[in-house]
Amino acid sequence: MVLPPPEPPPPGDIRSAGEGFTIFEEETKRLIGQVGVPRVYSECHPGAIYLHRAEPYLVTHLDQGKREVWARQVEVDYYTRALRRRRQRFFR
Repeated sequence: MVLPPPEPPPPGDIRSAGEGFTIFEEETKRLIGQVGVPRVYSECHPGAIYLHRAEPYLVTHLDQGKREVWARQVEVDYYTRALRRRRQRFFR
């Protein structure tokens, strides 16, 4: 029996499904990005280095009530990358 190909996923970024958080630069108060849940907790926690257009920002504050992340630009040669566990299932 041959199965038809799977349906393509719906348009949009499934990594940031749901309401997201807005990332602001502290000094200028300008919007520098947006990140969805749950990525905000693994990549934008206070102390994390967030990359925006290859520029590193140190996350200084995460306001869950206002859904805001505040960061300031820093000069470092690293960034925060969360370790992820992936579970894959293979069916025959």
